[in-house]
Amino acid sequence: MTTEKIDKCHEKKCLLQDREEDISMYITDEITALIQRLEAKNPDVHKGCLHVMVKNHLEFESLVIWKKLVVKYNPESAKEVGVS
Repeated sequence: MTTEKIDKCHEKKCLLQDREEDISMYITDEITALIQRLEAKNPDVHKGCLHVMVKNHLEFESLVIWKKLVVKYNPESAKEVGVS
């Protein structure tokens, strides 16, 4: 009897495709709620500046997430592009 290696990323990708819209909406709702809380806590701050700050922080966090994924799943590639 032979065993076939299951491509777990492919399997998870299939599961994610079924849930992608729900997860995206959840993230959007969480960001909106966060901005509303920050606006309520900081009524003297210009809302445009606050939104730009949140945007910049989310961009930074997305790079952190990407770096962790590259290091975890493709460490050789991470060395080539200078991610460590």
